[in-house]
Amino acid sequence: MQRKIARLSEEVINQIAAGEVVENPASVIKELLENSLDAGARHLHIAIERGGLDRIRIEDDGCGMDREDALLSLERHATSKIRTGEDLMHLFTMGFRGEALAAIASISQFQMTSATEHGEGTKIQASTGKIMQVEPVARNRGTTIEVRALFANVPARQKFQKSAGSSTALCHRVVETLSLAHPECSFTLHADGKCLLEVESETHKSRIERILGPFAHELQQRSMWGSFAAPSESKTHRRNQFLFVNLRPIFLPSSYFWR
Repeated sequence: MQRKIARLSEEVINQIAAGEVVENPASVIKELLENSLDAGARHLHIAIERGGLDRIRIEDDGCGMDREDALLSLERHATSKIRTGEDLMHLFTMGFRGEALAAIASISQFQMTSATEHGEGTKIQASTGKIMQVEPVARNRGTTIEVRALFANVPARQKFQKSAGSSTALCHRVVETLSLAHPECSFTLHADGKCLLEVESETHKSRIERILGPFAHELQQRSMWGSFAAPSESKTHRRNQFLFVNLRPIFLPSSYFWR
């Protein structure tokens, strides 16, 4: 029997949108870290439990948000990064769609605290997309987001998640890759209480140059730089190959670069 056309509820719309943005815990970390970097953060601390399925916590020292912006950030297509279509031609941020926080909050137990340089902090708690509590808090400038019970209300998505070990490895890869693109920032990653990555802004950059050796090239107002491993550091796999365009990690499986 043919079914009548009906409008989807806001809850279902948010869950569908979340599936486009959030595939796994690693994609949550990627979206949140990119927001932190766009906010000017220089110190980023990440903690996960059971591969991020039980808990993800990201703390930064970026510009932070006041109460109004913090609440607005949890609405779909709300962003500080663009205003008009023309802005899309001059993007210098990692993100611009204004979907990530709303999508993540719609499929988890979500908590965010944020404060600007001289403003009062705001704490927001949400459950599967519904704001449960908003209250003022005292905190330094920056934002802390904690995501628990990821995909708890989307069992089909939860069913196809990788094991905790594999998920942890994917999260590690995301943080490692972004830390290479942003050597001016410090990153720490803890998984189930164990430190997997800790890099400082100064030592990280010098370590890359010392071990891999830098190169640079300019052609027709375009430039590129990177590092090639010394023969003693060569690998038989491509895990240690990284390509970035405008600080964005790029993966090209059909490219000669990856063969």
